[in-house]
Amino acid sequence: MIWDTVLNLAGKVIDKAFPDPIEKQKAQLALLQLHADEFAAQLKAETDILTKQIEVNAVEAASSDPFVRRGRPFVIWTGGVALAYQSIGQSVLGWLSGINGWPMPPTIDNTTLGYIMASLLGVAGMRSYDKQTANK
Repeated sequence: MIWDTVLNLAGKVIDKAFPDPIEKQKAQLALLQLHADEFAAQLKAETDILTKQIEVNAVEAASSDPFVRRGRPFVIWTGGVALAYQSIGQSVLGWLSGINGWPMPPTIDNTTLGYIMASLLGVAGMRSYDKQTANK
């Protein structure tokens, strides 16, 4: 959004400052190049972060310490069990509780479970989508 505003404002300034069409196009090209350079730097920074995370993941997976090596699978299995309980187990237990007069089983907060599952499944595209929609 900021770049759209800057480009629009700069375009108006360029239109008034450069009556010659060739000079106007050169100034517009320089402005677009500046925008492209900024975008490339941002993309490189995000790529560097992801590359470092991949390196950390590889080191953790190669660790001989079972708590380090199995930490990520533990979290994934825990999230999977929570999802299975919330989507199937809680309904079945609720039905059985109603038949047998037992207390109702607890529920898991769907919002929290959704965040956990999105994180576990690597729904990184949502971040990019959110960033794009926030900038409009």
